[in-house]
Amino acid sequence: MSEQLSTPTPMSVHLKQPGGRDALEEQRACWERKRRRAGRELVETEQRYNEQLELVTTYFVEILKAKGTLRQDIRVAIFSSIKSIHAVNQSLLSHLEDGKFGPGFEEFCPHLHHYTAYADNMENAVKVLQVQVSKNKAFARFKRLQESRSEFRGLTLEELLPLPLQRIHQYKHFLRDMTENTTPDRPEFQQLARAVKAVSGVSQHIQDRAHSHHNQLHMLRVQKTLKGRKTKVLAPGRWYIREGWLSVVAPKGEEVKPKMFFLFSDVLLMTKPCHPLHPTNSDKFECQSLYPLGECIVDKVFGHTRSQGGLISLTFEREKLLLMSSDQEDINDWYRSLSSATRQLKSRSAVVHKKDPLTRRPLRPTEEASCSGNGETAAASAHGAPSGRKRNLGEGEEREHAAHPDSQLSLPESQAVSSKRIRLAESLDIGLCQCRARTLIVRFLTRRFIGEYASASECIYRKRLSIDGKHMNLEIYDPCSQPCDGRSSLNDQVHWADVFVVVYDISDRSSFTTAKAIVQLIRDLHLGAAKRDGESVVFLVGNKQDLCHVREVDREEGQRLAAEAKCQFYELSAAEHYQEVALMFSKVVRNASLSVKAKDKRRPSSTKSMAKLINNVFGKRRKSV
Repeated sequence: MSEQLSTPTPMSVHLKQPGGRDALEEQRACWERKRRRAGRELVETEQRYNEQLELVTTYFVEILKAKGTLRQDIRVAIFSSIKSIHAVNQSLLSHLEDGKFGPGFEEFCPHLHHYTAYADNMENAVKVLQVQVSKNKAFARFKRLQESRSEFRGLTLEELLPLPLQRIHQYKHFLRDMTENTTPDRPEFQQLARAVKAVSGVSQHIQDRAHSHHNQLHMLRVQKTLKGRKTKVLAPGRWYIREGWLSVVAPKGEEVKPKMFFLFSDVLLMTKPCHPLHPTNSDKFECQSLYPLGECIVDKVFGHTRSQGGLISLTFEREKLLLMSSDQEDINDWYRSLSSATRQLKSRSAVVHKKDPLTRRPLRPTEEASCSGNGETAAASAHGAPSGRKRNLGEGEEREHAAHPDSQLSLPESQAVSSKRIRLAESLDIGLCQCRARTLIVRFLTRRFIGEYASASECIYRKRLSIDGKHMNLEIYDPCSQPCDGRSSLNDQVHWADVFVVVYDISDRSSFTTAKAIVQLIRDLHLGAAKRDGESVVFLVGNKQDLCHVREVDREEGQRLAAEAKCQFYELSAAEHYQEVALMFSKVVRNASLSVKAKDKRRPSSTKSMAKLINNVFGKRRKSV
């Protein structure tokens, strides 16, 4: 015994020697074990599946045919091709039990059309079965009697009928496992590979049918929730996406109203609830507008920051819609769903025209093409190219929201387009009013008024506009409306902005007090950094002029503060007059342009400075000679 333990056998010596051949043999053995395990599980589940098919064919199809409880057309409508499926699977089981997986599925795949027909009839089968159970008392008694047999093990006919569809999906996974663990040199590999392709096609067809059925149920449910018969949501090729409550921002500063929206693959349906006391339609919705998504432009005005809630802008051919939600996650989901729906709709309707690339005109002049490797030049051309469609905030990629100043993007300067950056400073005390500066931003960018909006994050918005025949890329920085260290924030941003706009509420004395401190702080910091006149730097704006009956800050006080701090002064109402807001921003941009030009004139160019230095040096030498 000791001699046998100490002396290794030749096989053991061979296994202990490292080498590629041993690794390959070990991998082949691992594949074979996985293949056998998958084959064993396939056989066991196939046996159980055939037993369940036999229950249906023996205790339902054959007996119902013999007794005549159901007519032939009703039997065909309920059971379809399940008898043929049972016969095909009995043959498959005999091959699987003999270990002939490849030949078994090679013989099975040509009969997959029985499964396809069965899947196409499943919806009708469920409906006919429900009708017969409710109306045919003899069939209902017969069904209960058969299902009470011990062979059924508590299963009902409704649970047995979908089994062929579920089995196809199981076949797909079993065949993939066996194919992955079968070496290509085995005869069964090609047979299993062909079976995987055939079964996967039928499985995808079944999934598409199920998806279409669920979509049809959603469409019917939405149609039933709508009042009247004028609005038809059922249409060929239309898919249900989602539904939910969103608030619609009125164009003239009216109250924000909640609406129920239904999003489909090609249209957006806006509804309002019927009166709760209506005798028949109290639980239904009345259609108000149906918006086609073919030419819709989706913009996220707010919502991609860390603030609470958000705002989405939808631009249609003849109308613009602003949707708001107080739920951050909900507004993000709506934005993704709308963007995906419009993108897919446009991609399906787009027509691609192939052209010879040699005959196309260059996208940029030759001088710019030579500098295409420079990222700054590429960015400048992107900002300089005029957009073919009007949008609230320009292109989506030009709109950045940042929580810190260092993460903000700046537009490169170009000869055709200049970039003006405006910093909107607001009162940091938000006890009574949380959206003093942001209200002006929304009014200016979207022409809409939102009465209440709060944010706990900093945002930067970009808008392309034309003033005095010159195209400009306007950047508006909106600081956090929550209390924070105003001096540190302004100190970080003072080098970034060309113009500051300080907004206060005429009905809130505390906001004016804070605005006064901010104006002085901006003036001290900005004058120290830029060394220029403060009149062209800071704008003092009193908002909510429509609340004169509760005014706490007189107009004269604002004018006096502006005169002392050498600021421009405006008093307006963002809720009532868009033109006043637009004129104020136009004045801001013009002053920014003048201040930048004045600064550039005072700053000598490096070329002129060098030439002056050379002339001075050599001029003195000539005089000395």
